[in-house]
Amino acid sequence: MASVRYYIAWNAVSLSAATAKTILELPSPANGSPQIEELVIGCDATAAGSLKIEWGTFTTTGTGTAATPQKWAGDRNIDSAVSAAKVADTVEPTGFSQGTLGGTLYPAVTIPTPMYFPFQWPLDQEFAIPESTNFAIRLTSSGAANTVGWIRWRE
Repeated sequence: MASVRYYIAWNAVSLSAATAKTILELPSPANGSPQIEELVIGCDATAAGSLKIEWGTFTTTGTGTAATPQKWAGDRNIDSAVSAAKVADTVEPTGFSQGTLGGTLYPAVTIPTPMYFPFQWPLDQEFAIPESTNFAIRLTSSGAANTVGWIRWRE
């Protein structure tokens, strides 16, 4: 089966100070393991502080804006992405977890603000989301800010 690349972008999503916000829900299908090729996050915070970026899983979906994955590259005749997605949750998903040390543990990073350059990850190898996993990315800013960015993956 041919591999197809997809992306979802978000723009001007508001972050409240010290409040976790799920910026992306990307549940993987039962018959596939999406390979995250790129995640880019920008933030317009002007005050000195930090932005925490967390990868993780959730138990029950939140309320967000449905996002239709767009084709980045690949055979344009292949059907649409098998992964459904949401951006900018207004009601957070329940049971968010980064996993456990010694088990499945998803990465997190805290970067300083103001951000003079966007955060980009990964820079070399893809990150695989296991089959049938409710995957999410959430942000926590130390001050009020807006975020923009995109995620690109291969199915």
